Amino acid sequence: MPPDAPQQSPVGADAQRSGHEIAMAVEQGIANKDLSQAIQLIQQTERNLAGKPQDLKSALDVANRELEKSQNPTVQKYFQAHNIEGSDPSKAGLVLSTDQNPGVKVKVGVDGKAYSLEKPNALKEDRILSPDQKTEVIKYTSPDGKQAWEVTRERMQDGKYHPYKIVRPDGSTSRYLWEQTGQGKIEPVGLIENDKDGKPVRQYEMAKDREGKRVPGVWQKLGGPEKDFPFIFGKLELTDNGIHRFRMEGYRGNDGKDVTANQVLTINPDGTMRKEAGQPQQQRAVQPPEGQQRRPRS
Repeated sequence: MPPDAPQQSPVGADAQRSGHEIAMAVEQGIANKDLSQAIQLIQQTERNLAGKPQDLKSALDVANRELEKSQNPTVQKYFQAHNIEGSDPSKAGLVLSTDQNPGVKVKVGVDGKAYSLEKPNALKEDRILSPDQKTEVIKYTSPDGKQAWEVTRERMQDGKYHPYKIVRPDGSTSRYLWEQTGQGKIEPVGLIENDKDGKPVRQYEMAKDREGKRVPGVWQKLGGPEKDFPFIFGKLELTDNGIHRFRMEGYRGNDGKDVTANQVLTINPDGTMRKEAGQPQQQRAVQPPEGQQRRPRS
């Protein structure tokens, strides 16, 4: 090394030991799917090294280097892209940074799942998981601290969380009914929209045939303005963060005539909407069934 090259400061014995213990606890916590001991150890290290920010940084650097070289391929891959920054003082969690996205902070809970995502000049995501782990609420907050929107997701038969309720900035809501349809697939089959005062505004549900089976792609109006179409044809898609996208093939007007209307209507969770031209579709062969349809839960 040239004599004028900067030399790296040696890591103290305490920082070396603390970093090694943190790495071991994190690796074991990932294997056991319980990071509580690792989080407690990092919090204790932060208390022990309070007033010594360089020593704390050294300890975390040691932990990150060891995790990058872990014998566990999953741990190694993850910590080659993430670094432990410390603990979350507001709750039991780890604060991680990412090499690919400088400035982004990911907060991970005891279960190893992210409950908060902070991006510079972007929305902050906070995840609240119910004690029985059947429901999770994702709250999106703007940089100025105002709530942007909120998505409630429920764990369903397929073991995945699906958006059940969306609360928009103005207080209006959308609720979705999900069912297990053909081939065991979970998909949305009902929609209720309420205004900020909780008053129903619009209600549609995937129609049923005479045998009580769902008719894919046929949606019947159960409530809403008189001008709304009694039947619309198409597919409803929902993203995990609450984007509602309906790929419309057509509709049945109040005059009883079917009209082709190939377009995609996107409703963002902040309430903004966008219409785009859809792909040409073949003429629909399935006709809306007659009879009363079951209402989705409110």
